[in-house]
Amino acid sequence: MIIERINKRIKFTLLGLGIIALLTFITIVVLISVYYDSYSYPNDYAVVFDAGSSSSKMYVYTWKSGLSANEGDEVVVSEIYKCTKYPGIDKLKTKEDTIIYFNDCLQNASKKVPNERKNRAHILLAATAGMRLLDASDKEQTDKIIDYIRKHFSNSEFLYKSDNQVKVLTGKEEGLYGWITANYFADKFSSKTDPVSTIGILDMGGASTQISFVPSGKIQNQTIINKFYEKSKIYGVDYETYSHSFLCWGVNEFQNIYQTYLVIKSNYQEKVDAPCFNLNATIDFSSASILDSNCANGLLFKYPLPINLTAISQKKFYALNGTSDPGKCAQEISALLPDMNCPYGSNKCSFNQAFLPDLTDKNKFYAFSNFYYKLANTEMLSGQKLMKNLDGLKLESEKLLNLSFLELTDINQKLDEKIFEDYLKSTCFFNYYLLTIFSRYRITKFDNVEFLTKVNGNSIGWSLGYMIDLINRADFLPYESPPRKLQPEFFIPAIIICSVFTILALISVLFCVFGL
Repeated sequence: MIIERINKRIKFTLLGLGIIALLTFITIVVLISVYYDSYSYPNDYAVVFDAGSSSSKMYVYTWKSGLSANEGDEVVVSEIYKCTKYPGIDKLKTKEDTIIYFNDCLQNASKKVPNERKNRAHILLAATAGMRLLDASDKEQTDKIIDYIRKHFSNSEFLYKSDNQVKVLTGKEEGLYGWITANYFADKFSSKTDPVSTIGILDMGGASTQISFVPSGKIQNQTIINKFYEKSKIYGVDYETYSHSFLCWGVNEFQNIYQTYLVIKSNYQEKVDAPCFNLNATIDFSSASILDSNCANGLLFKYPLPINLTAISQKKFYALNGTSDPGKCAQEISALLPDMNCPYGSNKCSFNQAFLPDLTDKNKFYAFSNFYYKLANTEMLSGQKLMKNLDGLKLESEKLLNLSFLELTDINQKLDEKIFEDYLKSTCFFNYYLLTIFSRYRITKFDNVEFLTKVNGNSIGWSLGYMIDLINRADFLPYESPPRKLQPEFFIPAIIICSVFTILALISVLFCVFGL
């Protein structure tokens, strides 16, 4: 009796162990089947320098390897590090300067990129309007600086395949990459995106201003396409984006141009009336600021009147005195944004003989950088919400310009956040400049224009767009097969364990059934 009970317990125990072994076997088989066809995607990296006129910003970007943005995979690009270096690269004079200039940022980038991924991590630099201005007057110096940087980067631990990785961007490219960044942050790119539903950009820096968008209509003129359009493929969708940059029409350069124009009109008098500035506002500037600017000195900008640099150089300083004249102000700024003699037909240009496609209600824009900041100042001074009210901006601009500078200063003193005096003096001038820009772009209302500094919490710049454009090119990086999550060092032991448990389960069942 006791022996039978013991035998039953043994059989039940063995049966239980057999079931456990069988369940363990099934579990391992399921895990193998699931994970053997699953892949572990390592990260790829890139080090990108945005070489501006006053500083260089370095970004380290990362994204999952093994995906093909060119074939439609939505590759998510993230910024994991940023480093800023002063001044701009145009100040580099020697190879030693170059090494010292980039040393700190590159050392920090090295810490952010794993050693085993550095041979796939591109190092890139693109310079913008500041270097384009230098290139116009001293191409030899521009080429020398670019050559210094290329040689330095080619000796770095990062991937350097081509001299095209260090270059000066065209204005058209800069506009395109800003457009890509804005739409990436706005989640406008997907395999099902209608290109016209993307959002255009209006950008204004210190030296240039850009407009980029996807027009509703198609252009057949190949000359226009070559000069004003950029093609790109993003997540498998082809885009043909209108993009144009107006070098010299950025806020700093254009104010310098306007001041110079007033000097020319006055026949090079030392003291000059300025209709776009408030009554009794005074602005002093040097002749050197004119002569040293390739925009103001007439090298890149064509004035309505001849400019005499010898006459300008006769005086060291000039003084503007505001006269508060809205009518004359509008006329003078209009003369500096010429819209006559369009080579592409009537009403086919914005200004300076630049082609502009027709805008429709489908075309929406983000207006940022100085478009936003200048308008924000006007809102504070007027106490009105103007970012959705173009007619209101026109009205308030005239009201503010009709004030004396003392009256404008009194308003500013009452604000919680006061505007710096230099910006305050130029507020009315830039109001009329922006109004003229909108008119030239044929923007008649702000219903489709959103003024902002960030998109979904992210600042807009061209560098991320540059990175996304490169990732979406089929030849950017060689395809890398991702490793399986289940590696051989685990897979083989798993098979052995499965075999052992299978044998144990079989023995247990046979013993219980046949009493072996």
